[in-house]
Amino acid sequence: MASAMNTDAPAERSIRRSCAAFSLVELMVAVLIIVAVVGAVFKLTAQSLFIFERSRDIVRVSQILQYQMETVRSTAVNTLASQVGAGAQTIKVDSSGVPTSGTAAVPHGWEAFTLQQTVETVDTGYYKVTLNASWTDRRGEPRTDQYVTWICDGGLNDFFN
Repeated sequence: MASAMNTDAPAERSIRRSCAAFSLVELMVAVLIIVAVVGAVFKLTAQSLFIFERSRDIVRVSQILQYQMETVRSTAVNTLASQVGAGAQTIKVDSSGVPTSGTAAVPHGWEAFTLQQTVETVDTGYYKVTLNASWTDRRGEPRTDQYVTWICDGGLNDFFN
């Protein structure tokens, strides 16, 4: 008895192979995977841009606060003493952080930027100076930053004034 063998001719097998294709389900799964990956990349890019903008704002505010703090440190103690109890003083700054008089130009993207300075007496001849910065970021969220320094009568700044 002859064994049952595959009697398909080689030409017939190659035709069957060339007609084989992906099913609709396989294509849909592949498209969904590609869409998910591309969507994740776009979301990651958007989050990275937001983090970059927030970092840029924080760096700019830090530079403005540092500039103003150096101005405070170079101020004579008797000038600081005259500001005790005056409450928070709003300091207007331009887009580069330099204090100005009149209307201040606001850095790009900031709806409002406020820099306030408060001087308190800690002890006789010893003062605490607080600088508070507040602004609204591009998403409309309020942000704040604060620098604090202590200055004493007879300190370094008295030798230079």
